[in-house]
Amino acid sequence: MIETRCTTVNAKCESRRLSLTTLLLSELEREAARTRNTLAAVPTDREAFVPHPKSMPLGRLAGLVATVPSWVSLIIEKDELDLADRPH
Repeated sequence: MIETRCTTVNAKCESRRLSLTTLLLSELEREAARTRNTLAAVPTDREAFVPHPKSMPLGRLAGLVATVPSWVSLIIEKDELDLADRPH
């Protein structure tokens, strides 16, 4: 975290933390809008469609894209993340 790396005056550290928070939140908002548009374009009657022979079905891909924003808090809150330990 930034607070542990920051060795200058606390006010300056707080300013950096807020700047990073602002940057990350604005990026997340932009990506959320793009994600909504992408998911809205997925035809509901084509969930079983496989876009590529090595791909998952379109419905599953759309579900995966819809869950990506929830990964942000998971990644931020963990010191370490081993995806091999997670159930599939």
